[in-house]
Amino acid sequence: MGSLIKWLGMIGSPAYIGEPETNGCAERFIRTLNEPCLWTQVCDTIDDLRIEVEGFTHRYNNEWLIGRQTPREAFHQHATPVAAA
Repeated sequence: MGSLIKWLGMIGSPAYIGEPETNGCAERFIRTLNEPCLWTQVCDTIDDLRIEVEGFTHRYNNEWLIGRQTPREAFHQHATPVAAA
């Protein structure tokens, strides 16, 4: 598995004992990616797959509402420092 992760250009990170929620977050996102994107589309080449995943990622970040905002809006809200009054 380690060589596959390296081949995909990723860095492996172990799940820590007593903190399974980090793995659960990753598994939930993978399921979210698989259901509307990979399980319903037939990709003939790795480039077709890459285009499909990039399109899904764009739609997910900019259009999907989680709560009342998109993931991009939530990121910007939490990443922008608030000035002291």
